[in-house]
Amino acid sequence: MRGRLKVATRIVVIGHGPAGMTAAGYAKKTCRKAEVVVVDEKPYDLYHPCSIPFVLSGHIPSFNAIVEKSPLEIQGVKMYRWARAEGIDVDGRYVEVRRLKTGDVEKLKYDKLIIATGSKPFIPPIKGVELEGVYTVKFVEDGERIAKELERAVI
Repeated sequence: MRGRLKVATRIVVIGHGPAGMTAAGYAKKTCRKAEVVVVDEKPYDLYHPCSIPFVLSGHIPSFNAIVEKSPLEIQGVKMYRWARAEGIDVDGRYVEVRRLKTGDVEKLKYDKLIIATGSKPFIPPIKGVELEGVYTVKFVEDGERIAKELERAVI
């Protein structure tokens, strides 16, 4: 219809790892009028996982040094940090999102949904993997747990 404004599209991206960040950035770049919302459990935006061992070894001074702010907010992408997508209603076209700091739950409507939740470390079925002191390293929090154990270790 002539003279009517089209309602802006809302694109919700679940996950803000490399795939989620790329998807959100590309969505905003190709559909500038779209409202792009990213939902992610981490309290920080981007981090460099390959740098975690360098922090643990002391070559990088702190975990804060491997975390940075997302450039997406400058482009108008709304970030829901410390938020978990706990359900998707495909018929109602919304994501149920829990704010991890407060426990509040809201229904986040979407026109388009991108699920970019990433991967989980594979733990091989080998003897002893269930013992205390065996860790996977993927997130900053994993590195922080290992750093606390290193402080307690007897050398």
